[in-house]
Amino acid sequence: MAEKSIFEQIKKQNGEHFAKAIRAYDSGIFDVPGIVDIVKYAGREAEPIIPYLESLKDIQIEAQTVCKDPITLLSEAGYDAYYADTLEKQNAIQRYFAPGEELCTFRDPERFQHYYIINAIRKDVDKIKREDFRGKERREDKYGTSVISIQILKNGGFISIKNRYNHTVQNPDNTFNSNPDRIIRGLADSIRHHFHVDFSSRAAALPNNYILLNCHQVVRYNLEANNVYFGDGFYVKDGDLHPIDTDKEILMDQFLFNMKDKTIIDVADEHIRGGFGEIDCFLRVFPKEIKGKNVHITKDKNGYHLFADKEEILTIKDGRITAVNLPTTQKIGDNFLFRADEISSFTAPQLKEVKDGFLGHTPKLLYLRLPSLQKTGKAFLIDASYLRVLSVPRLTTIEPFFLKRVSWLGLLDAPKLRWNRTTLNPIPLSKFFNDRTSWKAISQESECFHIPVCMFATNAPLFSRFLPANMILPKDFSVEQYIEQLPNGIESLRNIITRPQNTPQQPQPTPAPARPNRVTKPAAKKLAVKIRQRQSSR
Repeated sequence: MAEKSIFEQIKKQNGEHFAKAIRAYDSGIFDVPGIVDIVKYAGREAEPIIPYLESLKDIQIEAQTVCKDPITLLSEAGYDAYYADTLEKQNAIQRYFAPGEELCTFRDPERFQHYYIINAIRKDVDKIKREDFRGKERREDKYGTSVISIQILKNGGFISIKNRYNHTVQNPDNTFNSNPDRIIRGLADSIRHHFHVDFSSRAAALPNNYILLNCHQVVRYNLEANNVYFGDGFYVKDGDLHPIDTDKEILMDQFLFNMKDKTIIDVADEHIRGGFGEIDCFLRVFPKEIKGKNVHITKDKNGYHLFADKEEILTIKDGRITAVNLPTTQKIGDNFLFRADEISSFTAPQLKEVKDGFLGHTPKLLYLRLPSLQKTGKAFLIDASYLRVLSVPRLTTIEPFFLKRVSWLGLLDAPKLRWNRTTLNPIPLSKFFNDRTSWKAISQESECFHIPVCMFATNAPLFSRFLPANMILPKDFSVEQYIEQLPNGIESLRNIITRPQNTPQQPQPTPAPARPNRVTKPAAKKLAVKIRQRQSSR
């Protein structure tokens, strides 16, 4: 077929920009057999995959002489490896994974039946500590690649290499670009030979958010969940591509909503790998919000807008949920939108209680106000990494891992929060964050904490020598008592006195019911003298 005809087909299928980019780089790519089908689901941007497409011009790959099996080669690469052909072997590496970073594989009891699995552990794995990489994680760093799981679809055509971080880093299921030869030369061909299965891995690897399907078809995806890949108008499951019926269906993260009969399903069977072992309760909350209402969808430059009667419930862009509004919901169960990492706006004016894993991984959420919230479960906003303002004026009860990895908080407004022996076990504040580094970062960055009831309920009021600039003290608790209970006493006070004055102004918190005592520079200087006198007289 003539080049012009191929060009026009790709232009119609992937857009003019895509077709022109290929022609400008190397028009010989149009001569690759089946190129139109190869790029059918490759998206609208050709530039990221041009090096791979160029490599297809010479599709003959010289097979290497196989003299060693995959386990031997991995041993030479520094790994203790084994074939996982039972559920016990499949999950034997789970002990190496940090809480919240476990592979979805561990919650899928049938994974080893559909995939050839090779688990590999670095021989020096005990010397590689998670805390040494906190805040500077990279997919192919020493920790991430110290425990890997190579999984090849038994039907052929698909391979995935998963690492130790799981969803803490981008595309952890595509470690080494899912090319075994990047672990050690010859491993890809050795795996092919040993398992008698074909998959494609070339020197010109595909970039992030692309997979290779059936050994040749390039697929661009927006989200991966439980080995299911979601793109623009389709999803890939067990190696098969499923286009959706756009006349009546819409993808919302891993959920498929039928607009005609108002049914919703979790395509990825998220309950297999949910953050707390339960199905994402979005499947229950969403139907209740639209029940008995007229559901319709509009589209503009910001994506799709789903309305129930006249109120917008969801905004969806490129198949990802970006905004949520729940006007009537009062209670939410486990794992609510636990992996919805594109959400930047959330509203629920009547929400009173949430269970475990609420909005677990929402790095784009910067501001959240929940005016009616009274109680949270475990891991509330556990990885809302860049949250700046959290206003929960009626919150009284929280559970472990509350804001665990939040390190940019500027304002925490929770005047009724009770964190004491009557509502929780007497564990120091730092233990609830479960990460001393994160709590230290919060203490340094924050300009105002407004939690007047719970601050001193435990025997470690602040597990840090750093103090917020505008600390509001509990009712009937003097500044003297506060300073005396600090782990470093005078040193902590000195940090207040010498704090720079050009700190940016932050939003002011909701005033406490009683007039609180505030730590000010003049008061701090006077207190320093009083405390020294008291200590010298003892």
